[in-house]
Amino acid sequence: MGRHAKTQANRDEVRVRILQVAEEHFRRAGHYKTSVAAIACELGMSRANVYRFFPTREAIITAVCRQTLDDVVARAFTIARSSASAHQNLLCILVTIHNINKERLASDRHMHDLIVSTMQKDEAALKKYIGELNLVLELVIRSGVKAGEFEIEDSAVTARVATSFFVSLLNPLLFEYCFGDQAASEKFLRIQIRHFLRAVENSCAT
Repeated sequence: MGRHAKTQANRDEVRVRILQVAEEHFRRAGHYKTSVAAIACELGMSRANVYRFFPTREAIITAVCRQTLDDVVARAFTIARSSASAHQNLLCILVTIHNINKERLASDRHMHDLIVSTMQKDEAALKKYIGELNLVLELVIRSGVKAGEFEIEDSAVTARVATSFFVSLLNPLLFEYCFGDQAASEKFLRIQIRHFLRAVENSCAT
């Protein structure tokens, strides 16, 4: 590894460490109460050094938010590529996202608030997240068409319909309002999924 590559690797390691410590503080105290000084202190760095990697406190918050959402997308992609049926994968993806959001809302409220606050300010982050989940759903639908589970002409259009249909689940901004009743939320989700699959099957028959 050349000198430049080593330097870049070291910078990447420091950046990752900053985000790890920041996330720990955000989960514990909330992003509103966490200062760059507190993050730098735990890292044994100066604030100026932290600002070399992230120009503002908001940049750290946004990076943590995007990283958290990227983890959700990665889990969804893993399920989409499994050998289960398209119906099973669709159900598993949506239930998994539902459970992640529900757990965050119930037990990790500081992170839920951080994500909601960031998405309200960062439209690009929200579009990226929803767009990537749309690609996940399209992958599942295409596999269902290939396996003969779905008979549709345009998987991309159907995926966009699915994304719109489940937007209250996929979008953390809406989840709290639409799934606030923890006892009934998963039951309501399963009803939603049944209605969507029935609508897809009916559209195939016409």
